[in-house]
Amino acid sequence: MESVVTTYGDLLKDPRWQRKRLEIFQRDDFACQHCGAKHKTLNIHHTKYVGEYPWQTPDKYLLTLCEDSHKIETNLKWCDIIQALDNAGVTRTVVFKIIQRYFFGTPN
Repeated sequence: MESVVTTYGDLLKDPRWQRKRLEIFQRDDFACQHCGAKHKTLNIHHTKYVGEYPWQTPDKYLLTLCEDSHKIETNLKWCDIIQALDNAGVTRTVVFKIIQRYFFGTPN
């Protein structure tokens, strides 16, 4: 018997994830939680993975981000820098606006 391999992309097409994703978008008013963008492509970011499947993650670990903010959050891994700035009193919103301007040239 051949085993079925499910990719992460396949899991994101699952109706359980699609339902959870919509609930998080609604909770966050369809706006990026870092820059406030409402008219860009939005993603759901897992700040922490819990469970075997994406839809098992509690809502408190899910965040609506625009594609630019999501790239920053997932690809750059600047957690230590962001934490240091948080400790210094700089809000994540300000940090992400600076990073977005630097990497993407966006005015936000």
